[in-house]
Amino acid sequence: MTAQGKAKPGRALERTGVTVSGQNGRFVMDGPFAESKEAIGGYLVLNVETIEEAIAIAQSSPGLAYGGSIEVRPMAEECPLDIRSRELAREEQLVNV
Repeated sequence: MTAQGKAKPGRALERTGVTVSGQNGRFVMDGPFAESKEAIGGYLVLNVETIEEAIAIAQSSPGLAYGGSIEVRPMAEECPLDIRSRELAREEQLVNV
């Protein structure tokens, strides 16, 4: 699909993060994250050094004044499913020794 131009690279999100809401982003809470029944209006990938820098950017969003909220989450360095599959393979090797 990527070669055909129908997909762009993606990465898993970490389970940690915060939700920014309220006028001028005054509320910053650990989770809860959007439920599957809630609409996700879009996303933006930031190139920042810290989560605090990302939160400050989220707090400047004009959508917050209209009741919107922004979920700020780091991207995973590695897909959790890849990590788990390697762990299971190692466990299987140990059992078969």
